[in-house]
Amino acid sequence: MGPAPMASAMHMAVHPETVYAHSAVVLAGFIIGIAVLGAVIIETCTRSFISTASRRAHTDVAAAMLGTIGTTYAVLLALVATVAWEGYNHAAVATQDEVTAIASVLLATDGLDAHDAAPVRAGLIAYTRGVIEDEWPAQAAGMLPALVSPVITRINLLCADLQPATAAATNIQSRLLSAVTRLAEARSMRLHLAGVTLPGIVWTTLLFGGLLTICAGSFVAAPSLRSHLVMSSVLALSGAMVLVLIVALSSPFRGAFALSSAPYAEVLAALTPPPRG
Repeated sequence: MGPAPMASAMHMAVHPETVYAHSAVVLAGFIIGIAVLGAVIIETCTRSFISTASRRAHTDVAAAMLGTIGTTYAVLLALVATVAWEGYNHAAVATQDEVTAIASVLLATDGLDAHDAAPVRAGLIAYTRGVIEDEWPAQAAGMLPALVSPVITRINLLCADLQPATAAATNIQSRLLSAVTRLAEARSMRLHLAGVTLPGIVWTTLLFGGLLTICAGSFVAAPSLRSHLVMSSVLALSGAMVLVLIVALSSPFRGAFALSSAPYAEVLAALTPPPRG
């Protein structure tokens, strides 16, 4: 692997957040291109230092070594991909839970009179708009908003300051406070998952694990240089495809495959009264 590609790959391993600054096509092309180019360079260099006759004499040992290393790397890829997929799904569920909690607060205000319901609904509109316009772009840039939302705190105070005069009004206030609590908990979970990603050591292990697998494959004898280059490239491509998947899923709120804020826009539309014609 040449100095420039290796430097780029190492920078990505040590600073994994840089991968989210690129489009999906560029990212996939970079990872796959680095993997295939590395396989070609490694195979070419191996042939320069180890004769074909020597490799053929030890091809059984090399094949066994490749099988062991390849299986270990495949298990590692599968494990990391599973962790990334589960994290992505958890983030999607947390997002939906927050949207559901916003809708629950809105529904609970139906039992209030217009004077008491108006400021609560205005707070919900401000909160939801803030998530869409401020927090979602901040998450996409790798910045986490404040854990405690002043708007949710204000909504909670509004609900707590209600003076229910009947048992029914007391039940409505209890429903409101419970719904606001669930909203705060859902927000906390979303922000927690937005800050969780695969650590740099994992990316470094994946990078060098792939490099080691390709190196092991270069010691297996093949009928010709062309056939060996094709086999090494296919081996590198298969691992690179999984790496692309891991990168796409490892940070659910960043990159080309980030979760959308569309559910919040839908609930905002329900919160915002239509303009009068």
